[in-house]
Amino acid sequence: MQRFCKAVCLLLACLPFLLNHGGLLGSLLLPQNWSAIGLILVVAWLLRSVRTAALRVTPRGLLYFALYSITLAAAILRHSNWLAAVAFCLSVLLLSEAAGLRLRGRLLFLLVLFTGLPASIAVPLRTAADERLIQHASALAGSLGFLHFRDSTVAGSLTATTDLQQILNSPFGVSGFTVLISCLLLYRRRTLAQVLLLLPAAVVTSLLGQFCCCLLAILQLSTVGLRLPAGIWPVLLCFPLVFTVLTLQGGVLFLTSGVISDDGKTTVKARTNPANRLWGLYVSGDLPEKWSAVSFRTSDGKKLSLFACFLAFFRDWGITRKVSYLYRALPGTALLVVGLLAENAGASAMLTVNSRYENLLAVAREKGDRDSEELCLRALAGLQSGNLQYRMRLAEFLWQHRSREAGWAEILRLADDGQTGFADAHLWIVRNALSAEPYQQLTAEQMIDRLNRAIRSAPDTAEAHGLLAQLYPAIGEKLLGEQHLIRAAEADLTYVDALAAGLAAEGRLQPGDSRVQRRCEMLLTQLNTAPRNNELRIQLAVLLMLTGRDREAEQLLDQGLQLDDSLELRRAAADLQLRSVSQELISARLQGDHSMLAVRRALQLDPQNPLAPMLASFLHLQGASFAGFSEQAMQYWDTCAAELPADDSQSPESVGRADAVLRNKAHLAFALNKDEDCLTTFARLGQLQPQDVKVRVAALQSVGRTADAEAAARALADQLRQSTRAEDRASAADVLCQARLFEEAKNCLQLEPDSEQAKLILAGAQASTALEHFDHLTGYPGDYSLQEADWVPQVQGNSARQLAGLLQQGLLVREFSMRAADRLYRMSLQPGAIGKVADTALDQLRAQGVAADDVLAALGSRALQAGRIEPAIRWLRMAETSADGRDPALLNNLALALVRSNDRQLLPEALKLASRAVQVAPDNHYMLTTRAEIQLALGDVRAAVSDLELARQVRPDFPETLQLLAKASVQQGNMQQAEQYLQEAAQLQKTQP
Repeated sequence: MQRFCKAVCLLLACLPFLLNHGGLLGSLLLPQNWSAIGLILVVAWLLRSVRTAALRVTPRGLLYFALYSITLAAAILRHSNWLAAVAFCLSVLLLSEAAGLRLRGRLLFLLVLFTGLPASIAVPLRTAADERLIQHASALAGSLGFLHFRDSTVAGSLTATTDLQQILNSPFGVSGFTVLISCLLLYRRRTLAQVLLLLPAAVVTSLLGQFCCCLLAILQLSTVGLRLPAGIWPVLLCFPLVFTVLTLQGGVLFLTSGVISDDGKTTVKARTNPANRLWGLYVSGDLPEKWSAVSFRTSDGKKLSLFACFLAFFRDWGITRKVSYLYRALPGTALLVVGLLAENAGASAMLTVNSRYENLLAVAREKGDRDSEELCLRALAGLQSGNLQYRMRLAEFLWQHRSREAGWAEILRLADDGQTGFADAHLWIVRNALSAEPYQQLTAEQMIDRLNRAIRSAPDTAEAHGLLAQLYPAIGEKLLGEQHLIRAAEADLTYVDALAAGLAAEGRLQPGDSRVQRRCEMLLTQLNTAPRNNELRIQLAVLLMLTGRDREAEQLLDQGLQLDDSLELRRAAADLQLRSVSQELISARLQGDHSMLAVRRALQLDPQNPLAPMLASFLHLQGASFAGFSEQAMQYWDTCAAELPADDSQSPESVGRADAVLRNKAHLAFALNKDEDCLTTFARLGQLQPQDVKVRVAALQSVGRTADAEAAARALADQLRQSTRAEDRASAADVLCQARLFEEAKNCLQLEPDSEQAKLILAGAQASTALEHFDHLTGYPGDYSLQEADWVPQVQGNSARQLAGLLQQGLLVREFSMRAADRLYRMSLQPGAIGKVADTALDQLRAQGVAADDVLAALGSRALQAGRIEPAIRWLRMAETSADGRDPALLNNLALALVRSNDRQLLPEALKLASRAVQVAPDNHYMLTTRAEIQLALGDVRAAVSDLELARQVRPDFPETLQLLAKASVQQGNMQQAEQYLQEAAQLQKTQP
């Protein structure tokens, strides 16, 4: 039965080594854990008497068995080698308890050394300690002038490398050295208390030994001869380290030596003190065995005072210390202090060696020494292992100057570092994938994933948000792209430019956007510092243009052209001019000859602009003239067309460029009335777009080839009529109108819209067709024609009703209502039946229940500008009646018409209207000036001057304000002040266009 029980106990001790596929047994085979095997052998030697002892069951043994079972089950469930080691220790304690051994204290100490700390605690501590030792050793070696680098645990120079992991995983590491010292002390019969007191010194000594081993391994990299393997240094330094710790025993013996002396010189009182006897039994181990058991009671059973006993013990302890023990500890203490100072020197060198390598790196770059540059970069990456930016610099160096494979591998390591990786590495990979020659192709989803990981690593990385703003729309996530662009703009104001452009393209940019204002202020500050920086000037001009401050943007670019008449500024100024033209052409209102003048200036600023010829031909269709302004541009496109290759064997890119050149030349030739040249150039084009066909039809009509024009228009219309898209039908109708085939154009627009957008497109096309038909019937020369002011409508027969109907169709669509209103106003200037066309068109418009306030307001404003006060008042009153009365411009114009009617009875009403306008728009200088003019007419000079001063603060360069201030000064009798105001107004009128 005893043999069976012993076999079971032995099986219980072996079972933990077999758990988890032998994980605990496998870990013992690692060099750094060989000391644990030694501990097992020592424990087996201590339990040698179990072979002959009789096993028995005790309550404590049952407790050990229960704990063993629980720990073993937990080790299986958690796959924990540490719990398996604890289970082994419990099996040993169970066996010693069953055998009745009296070695529990020392045995428990050895078993605690065997298990060590849990992995969750031991691994971080060991990792931090290893990193500190290698880092400080590397820093100290660098401060001593030994140039090297380290990558994790690998140290190297230009000629050799060594793996310091061999030192850290040596059998004589911290765990092995601690086990060795503990066993030596126990072998020398030191008490458990003495061993525990010496263990911290042993751990510190072992760590300093590893520090010295790492330092020596790094220093030997600079030697040319035989180099020792890194794993040899712990073996070589083992004896000095053991000597150091054993000499430190003197300090422990000084602290733990017995209070009761063996030579009998101790007083009787000291010998009978139970505290002194306890110290000798459990700490110093010097108490003679013949003495009786320790008790805190007298012979007659009375209880002794614990406080008095221990107070006497502290007194006796201080008297009995032997200073000679301290002398033994001097060598070990000296070596320990030297080691601590060396390690501290390594820590201090961290502050200086980094800058040393930075300086060496700068020198190496200046000399072009790539080897030294790589060494310094690797050294900096090793010294600042927590700063991944140094490793990124190394990866970029490897990519540029070594091999792309090595650089790519290093960047991938950075991207996979930790849970999210290094943000800059992810950005580098995405930038490379987006480049012309990527090292590795990535899909949009893969790039988005990397950028999201970069944001998780560094949430405020503006570039990552900016790249996501580009990639998300590519996969249909436009809203996400805009959100990331907003976050990029919040992190870096330079991304406001792209955000503002996107919002402006959709009509959602607010003029008072705080982000745009901050960006403008930043650019303005930078531009004041560097006024010749054209890039800053263009960026600021674009932002001003996007927020509707075109005049400021134009002035800004003009100032730049005065400082530096560069090509980039000319192109930016031309783009600004053409943008304003594009906006005006799609708006409801035309600003006089602004578009024509803007295209003329753009052609002069940048003759190579690819958009100007198209706009020039479009405006020429409406009567604009570009003779004398585009000859240089025409010469440029002629030269480009002449340089085109004659053969047809060209790449698609070359064909596209050739078509663009020929198209621009044809459109510009048409704008210059070179119709034959235009037609010849169009003949060279492979495929004509609808806008090309329209210009070609107009050119054919100009040279008298009406039949050919109609045939060309019908050919395109027949193609587009097959489509059910509203855009295609609108294009077909536009071309047919140019060929004067208005009925066919109307028939082409007979399409059932499939969406609200298609409905709007068709309505706009119908309004455009109606106005084209009206212009043809009346001989309207075009919105930009020089003969527009002298235009007399040509009405034949009974076409007045038809003209009114055509105008009414144009007035129904907001995008064309202002242009129709302009024609309607000019019709109203004519006498007889022609003049009644305007009233008929308005009556038809109002009969359909359509709010005509915008049209009426436009008519009234045109009449007011022309000095036709009576019709102006009539139309503006009608507009004010049909509107809600909150339009400040309408209220202001009506008040201005009333005050200029020279009817004093209308002045109170005019003042009331002007005050309402000022109430709605209190910071508008026009409104303030109008009210001041009325107040002057009423004789309220003080109120007029107050409004004029406020208007002058809002806009100091408005001449009319100064003219009214002069008038007020005359009424006050201050002629000198009036003359000064008039001179300032005249000066402003000269400088303003």
